[in-house]
Amino acid sequence: MHLVPRFLQRPLHTQKRQVTRQTNPNVPLQLPVELWEYIISYVDAFATLMALCGVSRTFYHLTRRIAYTSLDLRPGRPQSMGAYRSLCATISLPEYSRLVVSLSLVLNPLYTCETLLGLRGRWNCDCLQWESMLGDAVTQLSNLQSLEVRCSAHHAKHTYLANLSSRQLQRLRLVCSCLGGTPLDPIHVLSAPCMQSLNHLCWEQILPGAQGAQPIPTPGQRSDIVPNLVSIWLEMPTEIGWLLDQRPVRRLGSSFLDQALYGQIRRHAENITYLDIEFSYPSHQTWIATISPSLKNLRHLGCLLPDSDTSLRLPYNLEGFRALAQTLESLRFHDKHERNYTEQRRMIDSIQGSFPKLRLVIPNGISEWIWCRTSTWVRQERSRDSLRGWRLLSGGLDNLLSPIA
Repeated sequence: MHLVPRFLQRPLHTQKRQVTRQTNPNVPLQLPVELWEYIISYVDAFATLMALCGVSRTFYHLTRRIAYTSLDLRPGRPQSMGAYRSLCATISLPEYSRLVVSLSLVLNPLYTCETLLGLRGRWNCDCLQWESMLGDAVTQLSNLQSLEVRCSAHHAKHTYLANLSSRQLQRLRLVCSCLGGTPLDPIHVLSAPCMQSLNHLCWEQILPGAQGAQPIPTPGQRSDIVPNLVSIWLEMPTEIGWLLDQRPVRRLGSSFLDQALYGQIRRHAENITYLDIEFSYPSHQTWIATISPSLKNLRHLGCLLPDSDTSLRLPYNLEGFRALAQTLESLRFHDKHERNYTEQRRMIDSIQGSFPKLRLVIPNGISEWIWCRTSTWVRQERSRDSLRGWRLLSGGLDNLLSPIA
């Protein structure tokens, strides 16, 4: 009780110095390391994360782990090759290679120009050089769990896929449309030790002049090919469709629907929990509606094509799927129109009348909104890329459903 009088008895300059010391903005803000890590986790830009690495030793260790956990490499211009070459050299080091968990590669045709004696420049293709450099780096990632390769480069081989050091790979997507490339044997790659833990697979090779009969494994080989596979996305009928002959797949997605795939869906109907077909004709939707009573465990259905532009006709479009009313939790369908909130809400209410257990609706199309239901329906915004078929199949749907469970 005597502190205040004593403080007032001090000289004025002493009082000012005391106050200034207590409000000095140069004193660093002390926060727990866990809180800093939580804040930094919201930073997406790789350049910003690299800048944060230079703040302090603590920030270096926190930011480095976040920056290299998920990488997206898209080299497109010769000017950026130096930066990507440096990044490949960095992730090849043991202290960095074990940090990478998810990797997405987009390989486009890459040219560099050489000027000869000051005359007209000559363009050289560097696709093979880039793929070789990148392949050497990818094989060093010992904790890699997700790998996506989209390639349109020249003469790419992708032989590194069979030599990955990771034994934790769970998701693999290969979309290859190389010019002059050699078809990659899926049996050789999928039989490799690095593929034994694979759960989700998408395999697409569109090579001009290389179409033909794809190799089919013998009965002795089938037991060694991706034994833990539970999800498969088909882009072409002849690529890896034979995988459906040897094991019950619970999650199935495809960009086509033919008689052979329809027969496989009928065969695995009781095991399928996720079915997403990019319907191109109304008759395809009718086929799936015919076997819907056999889809006893189906939780997700997509991607429907309503034959009417108004939400009032949507319940009629879903009449054939009434057998799924007790199991269906999420629905994805094409919506080509930009609807306001009231129109979307009326559409969602009409859908819920057919499927009372529905918790998630994804109107795929122009809109980037999804609808989630706990006690009531709430509209949320998501990136369009995260709502694509492969993203949802390989874990994206689980991430959407988990907060509203």
